[in-house]
Amino acid sequence: MPIILSSLYKNQIDRAVNQVITENCEKLFPILSSILFCCNHDIAIRGKESTSRNFNDLLQFRIEAGDTILKEHLENAKKKVKYTSVRVQNELIILSGEVLRYSIVKAANESNGFSIIADETADISGTEKLCIGVRFVELQEQLIYKATIREELLGFVPLEKIDAETIAEAIISQAKVMGLNLDKLQSQSYDGCSTMTGKDNGVQAHIKNTYPKALFVCCSSHRPYLVVHDLQSVADVRNITGTVKVIINFFP
Repeated sequence: MPIILSSLYKNQIDRAVNQVITENCEKLFPILSSILFCCNHDIAIRGKESTSRNFNDLLQFRIEAGDTILKEHLENAKKKVKYTSVRVQNELIILSGEVLRYSIVKAANESNGFSIIADETADISGTEKLCIGVRFVELQEQLIYKATIREELLGFVPLEKIDAETIAEAIISQAKVMGLNLDKLQSQSYDGCSTMTGKDNGVQAHIKNTYPKALFVCCSSHRPYLVVHDLQSVADVRNITGTVKVIINFFP
């Protein structure tokens, strides 16, 4: 008898917990959906003041459209559990990014092989960061002959130094942290600077020493720039470049 009662209480507790989880998910969905809408459309979530937020306006728009669950949640929930604070917004964005990255990495690992694409850039504070992406062919199981070329951004990595060895280590270590199966690394693509493309001591050489199948392919979009740069000694090319710059400045 005690065993039966214990099992009964356990089932009741499980049902109650599941019900609370379901209710919280229903409350959180419109909040998360509004945040992702702002992110997907490059809309600033917050304004100069805490009350002047596109995010808050979106929530109000959903309530006016008939979202009774969100309305009841914002009216009755305590301030600390409304899930609309700046800290919660940032946490939801980070978690959404991790879920999206996991999906991309899973698809890349299931492909026959993938390429790593990387480039250096500096943020608004002047910190050098490495932008890492992946390119692969995704085959649909239902349609054998249906293939989709995917090129996806995986994230940014801060760089302490910008020498070839440091960048190569950052690419490999970050790829492993993200879960990429580097045994399927078929190629690598960067811009044309010597740090990245050096035959003996460039980033591509360091990575190829560890993963011999990773052939290097120079970025096709960067090649025209290199050609124009090398042709600056020709007067006609130099004049054309100057004219193009004037036109760009005239039509901002």
